[in-house]
Amino acid sequence: MRRRPPPPAKGLAGAIDRFAAVISPKWHRSRVQQRTAASLIGALSPYRGSEHSELRSDWITSDGSADHDTLYDMETLRERARHQVRNDGVAVGMLSTIVRNTVGTGIRPQSRVDGTVLGLDKKQVREFQRAAEGIFRRWMPFADARHEISFPALQRLIVRSFEENGDVFVVIRDLPLECPDGRRRPFSTAIELVEADRVSTPGSFPRHINPNTGNEVRGGVERNADGQAVACWILKKHPGDYALAGFVRRAESEYMRVAKYDEHGIRRVIHLIDPLRIGQSRGITGFAPVLSDLKDIQDSLEAERIGQRLAACVGLVHKTGNPFGVTEDEVSGTDDEGHGLEDFAPAMIHRIGLQDSIDTINPQRPGAGFDPFVMRNLRIIGAARGVPYEATSMDYSQVNFASGKCARNDARVTFLINQQQVELAWQDMYEAVMLEAFDRRMLPEFTRFNYLKNRDLYTRAEWIGPGYGYVQPDKEIGAARDGIQLGVTHPGAAAAENGFDVYEAIDQTALVEEYRREKGLPSIFALGGVAQPAKEEADPDEEHLPEPKKKPVGARA
Repeated sequence: MRRRPPPPAKGLAGAIDRFAAVISPKWHRSRVQQRTAASLIGALSPYRGSEHSELRSDWITSDGSADHDTLYDMETLRERARHQVRNDGVAVGMLSTIVRNTVGTGIRPQSRVDGTVLGLDKKQVREFQRAAEGIFRRWMPFADARHEISFPALQRLIVRSFEENGDVFVVIRDLPLECPDGRRRPFSTAIELVEADRVSTPGSFPRHINPNTGNEVRGGVERNADGQAVACWILKKHPGDYALAGFVRRAESEYMRVAKYDEHGIRRVIHLIDPLRIGQSRGITGFAPVLSDLKDIQDSLEAERIGQRLAACVGLVHKTGNPFGVTEDEVSGTDDEGHGLEDFAPAMIHRIGLQDSIDTINPQRPGAGFDPFVMRNLRIIGAARGVPYEATSMDYSQVNFASGKCARNDARVTFLINQQQVELAWQDMYEAVMLEAFDRRMLPEFTRFNYLKNRDLYTRAEWIGPGYGYVQPDKEIGAARDGIQLGVTHPGAAAAENGFDVYEAIDQTALVEEYRREKGLPSIFALGGVAQPAKEEADPDEEHLPEPKKKPVGARA
């Protein structure tokens, strides 16, 4: 089958072809051959996604670097994400679900000192773990540098800012021990949160180069020749604080250069970011791929609300056969533009002319396709954010135990990934507090000579997040017990899944047991406090036959 020649070019290219055909047929033939080859290459591409056809003519792409595709759009995406969270119930509901399941009532450390490598016995390991966890608990009420919110609230704000804005900066500061309210801080280490808007490149830097160090600064993050982040440039005032601070200039004098590490190697500026590409300097809000879907749902809901309001009103159209319109005795008043208004009240009888008629306005809302449209968009949004539809809409009415369990497991993986992403901030805070405690001789004495050299081993910790509770306690507790017996898990992991520290649970159980003995009460284990295996229920559809009698040994068949 012969291939058709390409159609004649249009516009300027067509005019050039016609001119070439007159003055140089060889030139004209060459142009047609080149156009034919180009069309063949586009049509015979081995990947359909790379074909150049009329159907894909509006597919506009970018081959820019990670920073080129990010830095110029991140402000607009950030502003639109904040607008949706402020005004859209779906967006704020999804964000609250992520924050609630990632942080909940707080994430706390569980010390995991490697006593084998450090040469510590079990007693010393447990002594250090108790001391470290107690020190961190004592520091938590004073973690906020502004003395306004608790440490769990600080954690929730970090995760919320990270998810909504794309990244967040955490600065570890040293404050005076004397608080403004007269209290005395137990530690000088404190946390200051910096919103993403405040970190940017000073406008006075030529070609984004710091003239003092020669390092490149992109999006406010300064990197050395090896590409490592060494400092951040933070505006002293928020650039959007127009009402109180006025217009904020981007001159170098309006910035603070904060080094990322101090002389002890402690990270002083924590940049929480989930990069999507190699070499990406700043983060993009997680709502970026679904902002249009969120806006479509919001606009559709608004249209439906207006339709419902119209449907709640009985709208009537008075068609009159009078060529002069409604007479003055039928008009009860006029509006601002001079149009006549007619009264309408319950049980009213209104006489109309022989040629007049009354039509009712019926908006027919909601439309038949509205609910499927909203559900499909919610599923798309949930898939993009890694949160199932059930968790996105908080609607569990259409699920059974198996599908609900699958949705819960999928959502839980997303929340665990989020916890791992922000553990960088918690771990750096923990190390900074432990270093101050060491300097103030608050750690056990046996750490005096090797703590600084083995700081990474002493500050190993597992971060315990919120528990998820049980849906069917008998089955889930039994599965955890079986896993511990088979060696595929351990009591610490089982307790952490429910938001508990296994050592604290054991200590509290021992205290309760001792108190019960003092009061002459039986042990909780004697009362069935330990979960027993669930009995298998008989299948009602299975026919039960009497068991055959056992034959005596040696009897003939």
